[in-house]
Parts: sequence; structure tokens; C-alpha cells
Amino acid sequence: MLITKVTIVLAFCLSTAIATNHTMCYRYFKLKDKCIQSAADDRHRCGARVTNVKIFKSPQKTKSKKPQKNSKGKKPNGLARRYTTTEKSDFIPTGKGICPQTYDTDNFDGVCIWSGMGDGSVQTSAGWLNGVKTSNCNKTVYVQRPGPNAKPVYARVVDGCGFNTENSRIGCFQIYLTKSVFTKLNATPEEWANGHMDKLIWNFANEDGQSPSNGPV
Repeated sequence: MLITKVTIVLAFCLSTAIATNHTMCYRYFKLKDKCIQSAADDRHRCGARVTNVKIFKSPQKTKSKKPQKNSKGKKPNGLARRYTTTEKSDFIPTGKGICPQTYDTDNFDGVCIWSGMGDGSVQTSAGWLNGVKTSNCNKTVYVQRPGPNAKPVYARVVDGCGFNTENSRIGCFQIYLTKSVFTKLNATPEEWANGHMDKLIWNFANEDGQSPSNGPV
């Protein structure tokens, strides 16, 4: 009996020790929206379907039901919301940043998302990532222009950017791009000259829960 109790306590301590240390942006949206877009965990992902246990009854005629909607009036698997930039999205030069690989801005589809507060040496201060919290590196995101006919460009998270802010309400929504993504978003001559785009829409590529490895942490 004593051995069993000790085993249970050790298992609990181990599970607590290895629990995911979520980023500032993950915690910000969990508090703000009560859910996180594209999260791998169905319990946290906005719009995720929750499977209920079926109760079997005797056969009878039933009325057709309308698709269930969430509190925001969206279908469970619909795109409830995505991140829309509020600041200019610059293109980033070739280099090696927070994530391990060196990227070629002209030929690699990559993005830079918020690195959070401080000098990047504390995990709990990571925006979406930082120097010691790299769990979101190499995850696939999509970026697109606003509008119903806009086509998404898929890219990998290759670096973290400060965006001159330590405010989650600003930093968590911003994104910078490699020149390759800039090109695929059909940057205008003016945008190339200015080195930035405005009002981009983006998200981690796991909105329907089918690619959990891309879900943010």
C-alpha cells in the first residue's frame, strides 16, 4: 500500500514538472478569449469540437438539427478569428536568429513573430518564443492579405522579433516576413520601396486541429 502511494505521488510530481511552460501570447489569449487559436489541445483550441458520449435510446423519429454554434456565432470548425497585424510588417534579412537554422530571405518562406520582454533569457517572458523558449520554432503558419479572395502563403517560424514593444496586446499580433513571402504576397513596388506591408492576417496552421505539431504553446 505504501509503495502504491509513493508511486502515485512521484507520478504526479513528474507530470507537474514536465507540464508545458506556455508563452506570454498563449497565456494572454487564454485569459482574453478563454481559448487559443490553433492550439494542439482540443480543450484550449477556439472552435474545437468536443466529443460527447452517445446515449443510445429506442429508435424514434428525430428532427434535423442545425449545426451547433459557439458563443461567437461561428460553426465549431469555422475560423472564429485570426491575428491581424496592427503595425507595419517588415521583411527580414538573411541570417540565423532564435531558431536553429540559417535562412535565406530571398528563397525561404519564413516569418518572425514576437520575442516578448527582456533579453530573451527567461522562458516565462517569451512572447511567442525567445532565446530559451523555442518550442514554436519551425512551426508552420499562414499569412495572407485581407479580403475574401486572398490566398494564404505558408511559411515557417524562423526567428523572434521585438517589434519595439513589451505589450502582449501589441506584440502577439505582429509578424515580419522573409522576402520570399513578401514576393508571394505580391508586394507592390511601393511596398518593396518602403520595406513593409500593412494589415496582414496570419495564424498557426492548425485551425481545424488536423496538424497539432503546428499548434502554438
